[in-house]
Amino acid sequence: MSISFPALLIYLLPGFLGLWVFKSIVQEDIDKRSESTQIAIALLLGISAIASLFLVNFMLGFSPRFAEYFSPDALQPKGVGNGHEVQMILTGDMKFWTSYITLCFLALLCGAISAWVREKGFGLTWKLSDAVNRRLNRWVSRPCESGMRALIDEMREKGHEPSLVKVYSLIGSRETALMGWWDGYSEKDNELKLSFLECCDAASDLAKDFDLQTRRCLVNCDSGIVIEFLDIDENQAAGFEEYAKGMYRKKVHPRGAS
Repeated sequence: MSISFPALLIYLLPGFLGLWVFKSIVQEDIDKRSESTQIAIALLLGISAIASLFLVNFMLGFSPRFAEYFSPDALQPKGVGNGHEVQMILTGDMKFWTSYITLCFLALLCGAISAWVREKGFGLTWKLSDAVNRRLNRWVSRPCESGMRALIDEMREKGHEPSLVKVYSLIGSRETALMGWWDGYSEKDNELKLSFLECCDAASDLAKDFDLQTRRCLVNCDSGIVIEFLDIDENQAAGFEEYAKGMYRKKVHPRGAS
């Protein structure tokens, strides 16, 4: 199957759909990479999608008439002179469009699978680099632009959902720290969203109980801001939340508290 360069570009364009999925999954901020690197990733995903289309066509080989609608050959114009492939595409052809839509879907799937392999560290390049780093007694690094995202992902993998959070400055006093229930964050704007908010000095009992629990910590070396996450599972988090709400009810409605 021989195709012209303009047609080849059209066939590789779905790779940019795969790149969009890839960027939304991986922890590394791919937008900080050079344009040439991003284009190379997109082209590799486009080639992977075309290879996957060959595989789909082979699997549908039991029904040749049906397989024609999901075939790499359908992407190649028939009976059109060299350089007129784009014109043929615009005029429309059922077999071409079914194959091209399938190609786009496969590109999305390749982007998701590639991101999953990258995050799990199953790739040969990562395995090789890890082995060399361990041989050199070096810390194995992971491409992650957000330490908070990496920490939260690690907690969830171990069944510890983010729950109660304490935020304070290394320069200030821990007694004036803010405590709140985890409600999300923004990687782009470097913001936290907390609910059920209170100052440690206003809920000293809760703050003391918090300090007795194991917790994980993030320190921003530029701003000196410290963020502590209570390291508990979902059942413990639910019990801790009910305990905190009970403390609030006693303080706000001491007569009505049971």
